[in-house]
Amino acid sequence: MRENKYLSKEYSNCLRGIFALIVVLHHLYQRVGLLSGSFLSTALELSGSVSVAMFFFYSGYGLFLSADKENYLKSFFRNRFLPLYCFHTVLIAVYSLWTILLDKTLSIKAVIWSFLFGETVITFGWYMQTTFIMYLVFLLIFSVFKSKNLRLILFGIASVAYFVLCD
Repeated sequence: MRENKYLSKEYSNCLRGIFALIVVLHHLYQRVGLLSGSFLSTALELSGSVSVAMFFFYSGYGLFLSADKENYLKSFFRNRFLPLYCFHTVLIAVYSLWTILLDKTLSIKAVIWSFLFGETVITFGWYMQTTFIMYLVFLLIFSVFKSKNLRLILFGIASVAYFVLCD
């Protein structure tokens, strides 16, 4: 099967980078008013959600293609999940320290939930928590089911259910 160049790894990684940059610009617009009042204000305001969705799409597409590689699923938790979770743990420590240094109020509950799901001390930490949940759902579905179509359908249903429950 010939791969469409617009869904190639190189093109997808480039687009993921562009969407990540747009998310950063969106956050700068929200937090410090970057380009506020300019002709780009509306675009920056509306671009965050769409860019996150596209970033998730291209990341999920890459996972879907990688699932067929030999031993990918067997090593997924060790090679993908754990390194990101270790980075997440460092972020929890940094943001906790930052919070203490700035205003000296740190919710222990928020720190604990930061390691799990829900409240988090990390600014925009919902993204990391969503990534972990989607990684675990991916690993479960793709390890249990072998049919590509069934995997895609079940992951789609699980994703929609997750986003409906979180709304």
